Amino acid sequence: MKKYILKHINIGHLKNINCFLKYISDIDQKHCVYTLPEATHFETRKRAEQIKKKFKHPDLWEVKVIEK
Repeated sequence: MKKYILKHINIGHLKNINCFLKYISDIDQKHCVYTLPEATHFETRKRAEQIKKKFKHPDLWEVKVIEK
């Protein structure tokens, strides 16, 4: 089954670290986590793209497909 996550592009101070998005929809809070199981797994690519557009710099984030 496909799931989608948002991953920060590896540049700057995150060059050697994988950073993923954890999104809490109830309070519209976004923060970075460093392990894949903690990241928010979206059901559709469309929903992941909607969240990505909420960032000040959406070009620094990419949608990745993972298999569960």
